[in-house]
Amino acid sequence: MDHKTALQQAVSEIFENMAFQELTPIGQNPLPAPVLWSFRQATMTIYSPIQGTLVMTISPTMMQMVTANVLGIDTEEVDAGMESDVLAEMLNTMAGAWMRKITDVSQPYELGLPDTTEADYIDSKSAEIHCVFNADGDFIEVAFFLVS
Repeated sequence: MDHKTALQQAVSEIFENMAFQELTPIGQNPLPAPVLWSFRQATMTIYSPIQGTLVMTISPTMMQMVTANVLGIDTEEVDAGMESDVLAEMLNTMAGAWMRKITDVSQPYELGLPDTTEADYIDSKSAEIHCVFNADGDFIEVAFFLVS
């Protein structure tokens, strides 16, 4: 299985299992860059077996809904700290699921810690692996920037 297909499967499985949200892979995000700049992002360094940075970009409304679903609360109860925790946990789980799909059972992999601090927007379109998903008319991007 190629790395992109494995990542798409891992993302879909994590969103469905953790947040009860079904994702549909699409070719590209139709939203203009200024809109995407308002989206939440989280990053995680992957040290081995491949080295690079995994980036997840998710809309504020989708993040609120996903957080409520994961925590089993109403969307009105969600706060920024909860969103940050859920975003980090989803990215960590996603990275682990992806590594299990692209490595042999006996091959170790090493992940860094998720970073959910609000830094400058990272445009994922130039990543070596770029996946876009539609979820009820909202969009999620997951990308991997390879370090050579």
